[in-house]
Amino acid sequence: MLPAVHEGFVHPVAAHGWGVIGFAAFSIVSNSISAIILLRKSGHGGVRGVFMHALADAVGTFFIMLAVALNLLWGWTILMPLATLLVSVMILHVAYSEIGRPAWKLLADAVPNDFDMIGFRADLLKVHGVASLHDIHVRGITFVGIDFTGTLLIKSNADHDIVRANVEKLLREKYGITHSTIELRRKP
Repeated sequence: MLPAVHEGFVHPVAAHGWGVIGFAAFSIVSNSISAIILLRKSGHGGVRGVFMHALADAVGTFFIMLAVALNLLWGWTILMPLATLLVSVMILHVAYSEIGRPAWKLLADAVPNDFDMIGFRADLLKVHGVASLHDIHVRGITFVGIDFTGTLLIKSNADHDIVRANVEKLLREKYGITHSTIELRRKP
């Protein structure tokens, strides 16, 4: 699309007729239907990226349709490459922010964006019997799941099984973490 934008600015051309608007209207309807269907599942990781892509396509196509109509009515050829540039920027933004960056974070075992590590560490230290934390790792293992691994030093008088149960309850209830590898060691 970007070479077409450059070409449109260097050598502006008139639109190829009202049929383009009809095709664009069909595209808006189909992308809008797709977006509505995906909206119900848009909170689930990769589906959000597809939803945003369908929405960006519908909005972008509307601007293309508007640019073509203004070109046909008043000869404003500059609007077509501008609209194409706008669509390109929207698609690149969605591809990066909704699909590329989350996928990269998942592949890189990174801490999810909205995860509060400082608060998480503080909450673990509040569990009765936990003395200190070592090798704490939180990472997104799927688009909807988080994995926790860590070593917790527990106080010498703490009950190992009770501490583990309380930590697992905290992970599950407050942070939604159902997959964890916890090593408990007695503090010397």
